[in-house]
Amino acid sequence: MESREAVAGVTPGRTLELTRADLSAATPAGVAGALVERFSETEKVDLVSVLRRFYASHPDAFEQVVVYTTRPLNPAPGTLAFELNIKNAVTGIGLEPIDAAAAWGSAGELESVVYMDAIDPYLGSDGFEFLAHEVGHRWLARLRFRDGGGTLSSALLGRGAVHWSFFLDTQASVLEGNSIRDLGGGRFETVDFTRGYSPLDQYVMGLRAPQEVPPLFYVDAPDDFRPNRPYKAGSSPEAGVTFSGVRRDVRIEQVIAAMGARLPPAGAAPTLLRQAYVLVSDAVAPATDVRKAAVARIRSRFEPYYLKATEGRGQVRTNLP
Repeated sequence: MESREAVAGVTPGRTLELTRADLSAATPAGVAGALVERFSETEKVDLVSVLRRFYASHPDAFEQVVVYTTRPLNPAPGTLAFELNIKNAVTGIGLEPIDAAAAWGSAGELESVVYMDAIDPYLGSDGFEFLAHEVGHRWLARLRFRDGGGTLSSALLGRGAVHWSFFLDTQASVLEGNSIRDLGGGRFETVDFTRGYSPLDQYVMGLRAPQEVPPLFYVDAPDDFRPNRPYKAGSSPEAGVTFSGVRRDVRIEQVIAAMGARLPPAGAAPTLLRQAYVLVSDAVAPATDVRKAAVARIRSRFEPYYLKATEGRGQVRTNLP
């Protein structure tokens, strides 16, 4: 067997409690749970242990916990950050029901964990385009729709089928896609990207009713205008790109026909997201005052950013009770 990483261990069964062990050493006595050892070529943050330590000294009062580290420990090359859905009861947005909060040490409030990796790249900037992106993954972006013939379509989606398509006019959503100008005659141009949560985003987040979501469009059959590295639905947003294709308009009713109604709907869904921010450090890279100040700055500034990004419909509260 060959693998770049694995977790090996022995368990009595019927338990989620894990005790780290060096399996080459003598077995410790009095362990009720599983004994496990992780083997890997790279270091990673044990996010479950981080959250459990957090809950040992803080109340279970947050839907989302944002984790920064004092040095790079990202598990996947090329990945800046990621979000994990822990608990979800929302239907009509493409997410399956799940409730793994207890395994993370939460009594039931935790819904999402955002991992942002090292804080050092953000010492001089907030990086909200990345943070807002990952925060939005709590709900976004997995929508399909029924086309004019009733066929289920994924044309709204791009990278990994969990981001918007490069060719979708998302009005510069932080979940990718672009703001696209229709130049007429089947020509289009990307003019902006990564500005906030679009009306469609806000519908998925429970901040807008269906009737408040204007029609949107994507460009079908775009021309192959860059043969060496053509733009694809999964390409990263970019302004100043011109291309030709066929405009396809999509109404929210077509999305609901494919996904079902968003439940709970706007008006019944929460508009307040409670967040906690955690900085993970070790002896190699301590939590210096500069690093702690950077996390505190991002935490406090994200509140007004989120309010503006949702056009005043959503709020974030980041203070610890």
